[in-house]
Amino acid sequence: MSSLDHVRLKLNKHMLKNDLHGDQVRSMFDAITPVYDRMNRLMTFGQDRSWRRFLVRKIAPQPGEKILDLATGTGDLAFEVLRQQADVSVWAGDFAVQMMKQGQQRQHAERIHWLACDALSLPFADDCFDAVICGFLLRNVEDRNRAQREILRVLKPGARFASLDTMPPSGFAKPLVWVACRFAVPLLARLMTGRSGAYRYLGDSTLGFASPSVLLDELRSVGFEAGGMQKFWMNSVAVIWARKPS
Repeated sequence: MSSLDHVRLKLNKHMLKNDLHGDQVRSMFDAITPVYDRMNRLMTFGQDRSWRRFLVRKIAPQPGEKILDLATGTGDLAFEVLRQQADVSVWAGDFAVQMMKQGQQRQHAERIHWLACDALSLPFADDCFDAVICGFLLRNVEDRNRAQREILRVLKPGARFASLDTMPPSGFAKPLVWVACRFAVPLLARLMTGRSGAYRYLGDSTLGFASPSVLLDELRSVGFEAGGMQKFWMNSVAVIWARKPS
């Protein structure tokens, strides 16, 4: 493939890399699709919207740019990009096909290019995006280093990357966040959905995840010029950003 124009826009499961961890994560997210957005609002008291706004402001989308929202889910970040800058080409990729199908029902979804893809093997040529963004991707991939290298590969020289994710809590609120991850969130999920497994995974993966400083070191190690971080929500959520060298 020589350009973005050669990528077929088709939700095709056969495009996706088969691995046990990936299959489990994909099945988990597809299963919670009907309640995913509502649970995000409830768990964060609506603060997740402000985190996404902050992330998009950090990449500062410019008219005419091509931007990839990787692990798009139902498209919250992709829609936020269009809200902040309408004159861009937004690509939304994920391997949780059911979540993208739900996102395609949202208003203005036709303005986004939806694509089923695996973050470990992106179906794009080198140097083709002005920015790549992701929400809750790096915590869920089996091979974080490989995903980081793939993101670097598809970015143009000088292009930007930003990631939003939960993180192991620190400071005075650490016990509160621990209790929320272990008990409160799974209980809320059970009350709302009748199942708590996916949100127990959320807590476990958050508490066992890397810190933002470790993630920035990893980005530097694969070739990024790391930019910085901003923590939110009692130091349990962070946005990090970096740039591909010019």
